[in-house]
Amino acid sequence: MSGQKTLELRLSAPICEPSFPVLVYTSKSKKSLVGAFFCTGVETIQEPTAEMLEQICVTEQEFNEYAKGRAVKLWRISNVECFRNPVPIEKIGLKQGPQSWRYFDKEIHQVSFLI
Repeated sequence: MSGQKTLELRLSAPICEPSFPVLVYTSKSKKSLVGAFFCTGVETIQEPTAEMLEQICVTEQEFNEYAKGRAVKLWRISNVECFRNPVPIEKIGLKQGPQSWRYFDKEIHQVSFLI
């Protein structure tokens, strides 16, 4: 959440038009939403460039261990915001944290009122 990372590495991505909001969840300690960003584009790649690795904040070895030879998605990160007060996932109707990305209902856009 420092702003150093400008690409998010994932095996998949939602089917929606950029720019879409992304809520950032942590599974550490209190299982809460800790921030948000906008994904301004998604790119599918097989082999990363050195510049991409730097933007993802991983080594080539870490990338290869994650991708295991599969095509992966790079999500472009912009407008990162860290929440001053983490939002417990129970406040947005979740009983457990997501294991990966997931779609959310329009009502969750109201999360800004919880912060």
